[in-house]
Formats: sequence, structure tokens, C-alpha cells
Amino acid sequence: MLLSLHGALLTWLLVALIWNWRAGAREGGGRHWERWVVLPLQVIATGVLLRDRLVPHESSWLLVPGVAYLFPLAFAPALLQNLAAIRGRGPRLIDIPIVLANAGLLLCTGVAALSLSGTRLSRPETVLLYDYSVLQILLGNSRLALVSTLAWHVPVLCPRRTPTSVRQVAVGLVVPAVCGFVAMMLVAMHAPAERVMATFAGEEPAPAHWDRDLPGGVFVRPASSDLEDPARSAHAPGTVQAWVLPADHPGIDLPRDRRALVLALRAPDDWALSRPDRAVALAVFKDGAERLARMLRPTLLLPFPDPDEAALIQADLRLTPGEWRAAYVEVAARVRAVSPETRIGCALSTVGEFTRGLYRELARDTAAVDVLGPRLQPGGTHEGVSSHRSGAWWADSVTDTWNDWRRDLPPAPALWVLGAGASHMAFGRAAQERFVEGCVARVSERPWLEGLLIDGWRDRGHTLGIAWSRHLVGVLERLPGWGDDR
Repeated sequence: MLLSLHGALLTWLLVALIWNWRAGAREGGGRHWERWVVLPLQVIATGVLLRDRLVPHESSWLLVPGVAYLFPLAFAPALLQNLAAIRGRGPRLIDIPIVLANAGLLLCTGVAALSLSGTRLSRPETVLLYDYSVLQILLGNSRLALVSTLAWHVPVLCPRRTPTSVRQVAVGLVVPAVCGFVAMMLVAMHAPAERVMATFAGEEPAPAHWDRDLPGGVFVRPASSDLEDPARSAHAPGTVQAWVLPADHPGIDLPRDRRALVLALRAPDDWALSRPDRAVALAVFKDGAERLARMLRPTLLLPFPDPDEAALIQADLRLTPGEWRAAYVEVAARVRAVSPETRIGCALSTVGEFTRGLYRELARDTAAVDVLGPRLQPGGTHEGVSSHRSGAWWADSVTDTWNDWRRDLPPAPALWVLGAGASHMAFGRAAQERFVEGCVARVSERPWLEGLLIDGWRDRGHTLGIAWSRHLVGVLERLPGWGDDR
């Protein structure tokens, strides 16, 4: 499981550690400060990255004060080592990509550390931050690039010893080749990143007044350590409480208030290391939905992760649209038997042919779901979308597609936006604010969307979400009331 999800990361960390050990500690020309400064910093950084992936549902160590700055702190002396090695033995061709990669990643990790600390970045800095996130998607697992942390690169040292055999020459080209790709992509993706980030400037503000009721809220993880004060989860803005719980949660010791409850299930924490087979995984979600519905009586329950994306990431559930419909029919019957007032919902993250088939299957069976809806998130150049649909504008493409589906396909149940948000660590604080506000505006302009849920009191990567933004909290508190007794 760990290897299948993080193979690129683990391979690179091992290769870089061996390379730097040989270049900095074992070669005769190595210096004491390289052995006792650069390598220990790399080992500590590697430990942080590994720990964050072993427990992806817990708060990232990068949020610990000072830890985020460990990465630029590691790249700075590595860059000095590069220059010292070149000065001592003369330049080589393989030095160029190593120096450029270290310099570029020093800037990227520095900007990422500033963003993690809550600093409001300038426009060039946010472009660099997004450029860095695209690089990680290209070099790692595209589905998990933003799930755990936004850093997996480590510095690379320049070897002083001259290769003495063909094998040493061949082996010595691998790491510089990766560094060359890193440097090349940081440069090549900079202009597209600028275009993506420019789209957020055109986001419309949320309306000051509403002419219709619109239930809405912010997803929180009240049972997870990523909230400094779990009691705060009861006071996230909105007219509903919205929780994300692991499917094996016992359903006790959760902060409740008088608002309606929206409950979404995710994979249990221990699946991060070893996931069960499909039959067992489905049973865990079905049993969890029934148990939590009986105990918590949610108004809306999303019993599975998004079938077209999150289910693949969290539980490796690869079902056909027809199989998903059968699963929803079964779980809906079990939930309604113990909590008749609970409605069943399904969020869909993509808009391809598979998702269209899912929509058709779920919409045509009234026993399957009561609420369907998209997740709204920014698009990017890595997704292969055209430039006029990238960034914040991708949300318009998604809502337009859903509008076409509801007119052309079987009559749909109630349609909500079942998740809207932009990662603070991929796009920066200002873009996140503008995008969430723009999503509120989109829903207000489309009366066929009957509800709105925001992704992340803390966002997917356990960075900062929207909890820190008084402006965003104020926007969400203006959602029209759904009634105190619901």
C-alpha cells in the first residue's frame, strides 16, 4: 500500500540519501560541515516526509512552528556546498542541473514555508507556489500530491571525486537528470502558472443579500487531531454542521449543536498503510453508515468517498457505475431503516464520461440517492484543460456540465455543491479566499443548486483551510438561515 501510493517519493528519498552520503561524507574531499550540517538536515527532512505519509489523516508535522522552515534551511547549505565543490575542483556539466534545482527548490520551499505560517503572499510568490505544486504532481502521485504535505524534495550535493569507470559515469547521470527535469519544469510551468493564478482575480464577491434559503456549512474533522480545539468544530460557520468522519468511528464524544448535521464518511485511518479488499472495504462503509445514522441522525449522509475520485484514493474502490448504484441502494435502505429522516447524498469530483455514467445510474434510481452534486475546485495546467477553463474558471465548466446533465439525462434528485474549495498550499491564501467567495456567488446565481458545503475548516492537506480567515468566515455566516430547529 505504502509503496503503491508513494513509490516515487520513497525511491527519490533513498536515491538522494545514498548520493549525498557518497558525495558529502564518504568522498575524500568532503568537508566536516557537509557531514554534520547538510546530511543531518536532509535526514531530518526525510523523517518529516515519511512520518506525514504514514499518518496522512493526522496533522502534518510541517505545521509545527519552525519545521516548515527546515526545508529551505536544508537547501541553503546544500547550494553553498555546490558552489564550494565547483570552486575547488572546477565546473562539470552535471553541476548545472544540480545547482539550478537546488536554487529553484530553495525559493519554492521558502515560499511554501511562508504560506504554511499564514503569510499573505504577493502575486509572484503565489505563482511560484503553484508552480511548485505542479512540479510535485508531475514527479509524484498526481492523486496524492496535495493530500499529506506540499513538500517532498530534498537537496542534492555535488560530488568532488572524478568518476573512474563507465559504471560510475552512468550512475552519476541519474540524479543530475532528475535535477535537470526539476529545473526545466520550474521554468517551463512558470508562464502557465501565471495564467492559472490570474483567473482568481476575476472571481465574483459573495452576495450581501439572498432571496432564497440555502443550507450550507463547512466540513470539519471533529474527531481528528488537526483541530487545535475540537470544540471549535461545533462553531464552524454555516446553517448546518458538516463533519467528515472515518467509517469506523464509534459516533461518540462529538460536539453537537441545534443545527442540522451533514455527515461524510472517509476511509479509516489505518487504511493508510494497508487497505482491505473491495468486499471488506464496502462492508466497512455500509456498516459505518448504518451505525452512525442510528447514533447521530444526520439530515444528510454521504456514505462513501466520491465514487469517481476519492474512493480510488482512500479505499481503492474500483466499481462500475452500475455497481455503485447497487451499493448506494443497499446502504440507503439500511440507513433509512434506522433513521428515516436521513437523506443519502453522493458527491462527484470529475466531469468525464465515467462520472456522466455515474450520474445517469444514480439519478434514474430514486432508491439510491436523494442529493447529488459536484465538488468545485480550481483546475490546472496539469489536468490538460484549455487555458480559458483553467484555474478558478474550471468551476464554471463543472457547473455548466452539471446543468447540461440535469437537462439531458434522467431527472436528478436535489442538486447541491457538495464540496467547494482551493488548497491554501497550492494556490495561496488570497486565491483561496477569492475562490470560496466565487463559489458562494456561483451557487447564488444558480437556483437549481439547493445547498452548499465548503471543503475544509482545515483543508485536504491539513494546512490552514479557511479557519484563519475572518473574511471567509464572514462570507459563510451570511448564508441564509435554514432554521434553528432543523
